[in-house]
Amino acid sequence: MHIDFELLSNDFQQFLRQHQFNLHWLFGEMSRFSPCVVASWGFPIQNFPIVQTLSGSDVRLIWFDGDRDAACKDWMRKTGRPDHQFRAQVAAIDSRIAEIRSLFGNGWIDVIAPDGSRLSFSEICRRLSIQPRFHKV
Repeated sequence: MHIDFELLSNDFQQFLRQHQFNLHWLFGEMSRFSPCVVASWGFPIQNFPIVQTLSGSDVRLIWFDGDRDAACKDWMRKTGRPDHQFRAQVAAIDSRIAEIRSLFGNGWIDVIAPDGSRLSFSEICRRLSIQPRFHKV
């Protein structure tokens, strides 16, 4: 199951903001859907301490990175927002990049190339040693 928190409804995003300090509960609830739940969350860097609390839990942290210019173009296309908002977020990330790299360790993967191409799902799984399971619903 893949849950992209950035694409969820505004009401659910508001719920998450109100309960942001209870991510252990949220991921615990998601673990009931094991064997695998993938949650995508492009968290604001000010929430980095919250993500740090997940370290040592049964949550596997993976950081998707890549070429910043290509990612910016993709972000602007998806959101319709100006590039300075993306660049401000990247500058905030870069100010803590050593901590981020340390936390995510071998869960760091570059997925966006300078030409804008992306790694395929199967290649991402291979690089992260993940065996995807698909079920018909």
